[in-house]
Amino acid sequence: MSDGLIIGKMKNPKKNQQNDQTEQQNVESDIHQSQEESKTEINQIEAAVDQLKLSENAKIDEQEEDLEALYDDDKKEVVKVEEQKHQGGLQNCLLVFNDIHVCQFDLDKKKWDIGDLIGNAEDYPIFQNSQATLVPKDLAKPIKQVIFSGGIFNQQVQRSVTRYDMMYEVRLGGKQDLVVKLHQDHKPLPIPVYLHQAAVVRGKGDNKNTLTILVIGGKDSIQSLESLDSVYALKFKFQEDEFIREEEIKEAEEFVENQNWIKLASMQNKRHSFGCSVVGEEERYVYVYGGITGQLKDSHKPILAGISVERFDIYDNKWTTIQISNIPRLASFGFDVDINSGQMYIVGGSNGECTTTQTWKIDFLKQEATNMELDLDLPTALSKVMVRFVKDTNKYKLLCFGGLESEGMNLITEFGQKGWSAQEESHLLLNVIEDNELIFYPSLSLQ
Repeated sequence: MSDGLIIGKMKNPKKNQQNDQTEQQNVESDIHQSQEESKTEINQIEAAVDQLKLSENAKIDEQEEDLEALYDDDKKEVVKVEEQKHQGGLQNCLLVFNDIHVCQFDLDKKKWDIGDLIGNAEDYPIFQNSQATLVPKDLAKPIKQVIFSGGIFNQQVQRSVTRYDMMYEVRLGGKQDLVVKLHQDHKPLPIPVYLHQAAVVRGKGDNKNTLTILVIGGKDSIQSLESLDSVYALKFKFQEDEFIREEEIKEAEEFVENQNWIKLASMQNKRHSFGCSVVGEEERYVYVYGGITGQLKDSHKPILAGISVERFDIYDNKWTTIQISNIPRLASFGFDVDINSGQMYIVGGSNGECTTTQTWKIDFLKQEATNMELDLDLPTALSKVMVRFVKDTNKYKLLCFGGLESEGMNLITEFGQKGWSAQEESHLLLNVIEDNELIFYPSLSLQ
């Protein structure tokens, strides 16, 4: 019986073969399905990884944007705090610089105060008869920058050009101290100079923070009887170290290091002890007025500039004579320029024969000169002058500090009034002032 079974099984080999094929196909099908499922899982994992990468990149971008916004917010907040801190400080005031001291008259408080050059600025004292030039107000806020050029030290005319930051620092107890810090010691001028003028302007097409300082006229020697007609220019970048990144500071410093002084077109008339103003929103034109061309030998009598007003076109590098009727020929006067109108206000000065008492207004755009009928009681020259528009009274005030033969008087008047009156507090109270007439000290009128 068992043989029959064996014989019977051996008689069905095809059936066994079909079963084997079916099983193999099932195994292959399972393998294929498993492979497809693995591929699907791999694709799903890769998609998840890509999504994760996108999400992480988005988070990084968002974090960078948050950091950038935080930096901008911090910067704005610092500027806001600084502006609040400076309210009533470095505005509406007169600054007089003497060696390492800064004397400030605050028009709102009607008081004098003293600040100091600090840090390494003490190694760069401010010379007498140097020219102080303010970096444009819209840039230098809240920290203001001033550039000093030339001057006299140890009876030698200087070539130095230094830039300082001016600010208020809050001490313990909330007291605010005016401090001046050295920002940069620029390349020296090609020639020594004093009794000159200087202006800071933007060149055509220049970046907002790229500026040019112009050093105009003056004298190159104390012994020289003749003035200069030269104009030298140096480009620099404005930056506030406290509020910008290190790479921006480095870029600005490298830019300045690569700049050299260039000689521009000379004035039509040599002059020193004159007035200067940048007029117009484009800052294209620089006007110069008055001044001394030279001096006769064996005489103290000055030779006044024959051309009273010239205008320099920064874009075209060209000087043009400007005719203004009724304009007086003057030099060595005190002056200030109203930032709202661009008008120059002249107090005293020399007419070539003697010092004067008159007050004049010069409108360069309208080409008009007006005698203000505000004569001083005593003639004077080389005074420090401030002009201010007072919103409360809707009138202009004019202030005059010191000046030759003034005996250190500080005077004030209001347009429409007759005459001048003495200020309540005088710079004579300051123990750092040796020259009561202030005629040798550079100054700035901040509006």
